[in-house]
Amino acid sequence: MQIVILTTNTDPTRQVRYLGPYQIAWWMRENGYSVQVLDYLYFMTKEQRLELFKKYITAETKVVGYAPFAIFGSQRFWHGEQPIHDILDEIKFNFPWVKIVLGGVYVLGWLNSRKNHIGWKVDAVFKGEAEHSFKEYCDYIFKGEKHPPFSIEHDNKIIRASKKYDIQTCSMKYSKNDFLLPGESLPFEFSRGCIFKCKFCQYPNIGKDKDDFNKEIDHIKSSLIYNYENFGTTRYHITDDTLNSHRERTQLLHKITKELPFKIEFIGYVRLDLLYIWPEQQDILPESGLVSCHFGIESFDPEACKIIGKGWGAKNHKNALADIRKKWGDDVIINCSMILGLGKEQEEDWEESQNWFIDNKIHDWNFNILTMYKNLQASEFEKEYKKYGYRFVDDSNWNWASDYMTRDRAGAWAKNNRQKNLSATTPSVWNYSAHTNLGFTKDEILKHNYLSINEVRERENRTEKLIELYYKTAMEY
Repeated sequence: MQIVILTTNTDPTRQVRYLGPYQIAWWMRENGYSVQVLDYLYFMTKEQRLELFKKYITAETKVVGYAPFAIFGSQRFWHGEQPIHDILDEIKFNFPWVKIVLGGVYVLGWLNSRKNHIGWKVDAVFKGEAEHSFKEYCDYIFKGEKHPPFSIEHDNKIIRASKKYDIQTCSMKYSKNDFLLPGESLPFEFSRGCIFKCKFCQYPNIGKDKDDFNKEIDHIKSSLIYNYENFGTTRYHITDDTLNSHRERTQLLHKITKELPFKIEFIGYVRLDLLYIWPEQQDILPESGLVSCHFGIESFDPEACKIIGKGWGAKNHKNALADIRKKWGDDVIINCSMILGLGKEQEEDWEESQNWFIDNKIHDWNFNILTMYKNLQASEFEKEYKKYGYRFVDDSNWNWASDYMTRDRAGAWAKNNRQKNLSATTPSVWNYSAHTNLGFTKDEILKHNYLSINEVRERENRTEKLIELYYKTAMEY
């Protein structure tokens, strides 16, 4: 293979793939390169990883990309738990002729935080959408064409997107040598960006027009059919920032799923307010295949909701959640995310919110500490933190405080309540997909909380069996 892309989820309970490496692999194959993606590396032994590397990294290979994935705030990721950074050393010292490049969400921050543990420089780091910039880099390496523009930041060569990728015409499909497993949920995107602009959001392309960066419906349909006919795929985790932000496209999605000669199921981010602005979505999303969704509730406090840009939620979140839970029952497993550190909220407010979730039988919820990096300057909060009442302690880049809360207090509350949450909540959204990958049915998942289902997966060695099947499939290819 000319190009090998290494990736892995770094959460030990989430055996799911993420989209970026496969999107780049498809794009590079479309442009004439041979590409191999190797996944699930975090869960393998060092010996298994090296066997895979030796099989696919050959004298023909000139570029090895590494794109580990983590949810924001993952301690395993940021603290460099083995083998997350060991993988880089394994490539560097066993295959010294290849260029080693990094990409993916948060990878530059991780690299900077772990540079003393690696001890050598990677050849380049890609930031943002990498379809065009990575192709330009590979054209430079393989064909001697012009090196793409770059900057030097924290002693790293940074290559940014040279232009927007045209998602409209994207017909991304998986490949036989992606080693897809029976019944596995796959990442898939309908669009990029978000029409909303929440003050805490650090993602790109927020505040977009509803018609920007949307994949053509016919391409979505053809990819779904291709994946089914070639791999039997019917399960997806949708990566869109907001699944239901475009009324007409949501209706078209419903139409094409009804035209498919098979049923699909999917999970994704959904805006609760849009379910009531366009109430037909309450029916057509489940009919299209939605089996679990994530609602970004963030807070039940009216003032906090208004500050972050969710004024509708200030008046309607609780009533709407109780209503949609009753309407959907267990057809759609609901997850709600809350942010610790907004407005004037204190620990007792979070306790009250948690008790409300329990009393109203919401399937799943999680409390996340407000994340801000002074030097990142991505979110509105980061750019104008003083305006919103925040400061950074001892000139820290991340340790914020306000007159009402500190990051340390929020973190302590989240840690102390984690066990209570795990015993009261049902695996949802990406955790739902991870458990279906391990062979659990939806009915089985609904009978468990996180603690009890983890006992089953450990007792039956389900993670080990999945990884062994992937490893065996890749080695026998």
